[in-house]
Amino acid sequence: MVIDEKALLDRARAFDHEALGSIYDRYQPALYRYIYARTGNAAIAEDLSAEVFTRFLQTLRSGRHPPRSLPAWLYGTAHNLVADHYRERRPSAILLDESLAGSENSPLERLSDVEQVRAGVRQLSEDQQQVLILKFVEGLSNGEVAQVLGKNEGAVKALQFRALTRLAQLLRLEDSESISLPTETNT
Repeated sequence: MVIDEKALLDRARAFDHEALGSIYDRYQPALYRYIYARTGNAAIAEDLSAEVFTRFLQTLRSGRHPPRSLPAWLYGTAHNLVADHYRERRPSAILLDESLAGSENSPLERLSDVEQVRAGVRQLSEDQQQVLILKFVEGLSNGEVAQVLGKNEGAVKALQFRALTRLAQLLRLEDSESISLPTETNT
C-alpha cells in the first residue's frame, strides 16, 4: 500500500470527510468505467459503483478495514457486485472503453476497430474478459488484478497471455488487418 494511500485510509477510518471525499473522487470514475465495461449499462454502473462505496463505509463503520490494498478491495467488491448482478439477471453485451483500441486512424476506422475488439472480447471467457478490462482499461498492475480476482500473479499473467492470444486470433479471423493491442505481460 502506498504511504499516502495508507494515510488517507487511516483518516477515512476516523471518518474524516475530506479523506472520504478524496477516496471517492480518486476511485469512483475508474470503478464506474470498470462496472460499465462489465455490464454495458450506465444506470447499473452508477448503482453498483455507489454500492461499492456504501459497502466501504459499512466496512469502516463496523471497525473492519480492507485486508488488501484499497484499490484491490474496491475492485474486488465491484467484481462481486457485478457477479451478483449477473446471477440475478441475464448478462447484456459487454462494452469496452475505447482505450483498448488506441489508433491513429480516422474516427470512423477507430469506431470499427473498437467494435471488432468488443465483439472479440465478448467471445472470451469471463476470467479472460475480467483480466483484460482490469489490466488495459483500468490500468491495474498484474498484482492488483490478482488480488481482485483472488488468483496468484502467475495465473493472471498466463490468463492475460491466453486472452490476448485468443483475442488476436479472433480479430484475425474477422479482419485481415491487425488492431494494435498491448502485448506487454509484465507489471
